[in-house]
Amino acid sequence: FIGISVYLYTGLGDKPLGELDAFMPPMDYESTIHAAGGGGMAAGTGAAKEVWLSSYDEALALAKAESKPIFIDFTGFACTNCRWMESNIFPKPEVQALLDDYILVKLFTDGQGEVYDQNREFQQERFGTVALPLYVVMNADDEEIARFPGMTRETSEFVGFLQKGISPKVASATM
Repeated sequence: FIGISVYLYTGLGDKPLGELDAFMPPMDYESTIHAAGGGGMAAGTGAAKEVWLSSYDEALALAKAESKPIFIDFTGFACTNCRWMESNIFPKPEVQALLDDYILVKLFTDGQGEVYDQNREFQQERFGTVALPLYVVMNADDEEIARFPGMTRETSEFVGFLQKGISPKVASATM
């Protein structure tokens, strides 16, 4: 019991708990709920905070303005596989380097309310599934480039997926 207590105590200081992170709500749960209802949200630590939009239309407009691809993270508050990916794959340096080349949008589909219903309908109608997590790379012309359903424990597999959405010149520079 003492060993488990010490292990869990490290989580109070915002240190990752590894496999257990998947069963916890998002780190910034309160701001995530607020942002998922119509604003952007910041994630990450220190100076390297990425901005996640919560509207696909806003992400598409920004992608056109900046000539960047879009990374869509269809996620849910109660999705353990989503939390696992966010805690164990997204923070990896090679993944972070690639995410910097995208317009990031996080669409929650399991909440209650109009925004969540719209996100769920968008996922169902456009991609034919409501399974979580679902990661999709789109270009600035609203065309699908690649899709990654589910989760993986292999960082290289997810990196390969992310590289499909960026130009070969940028992909080779991040390898």
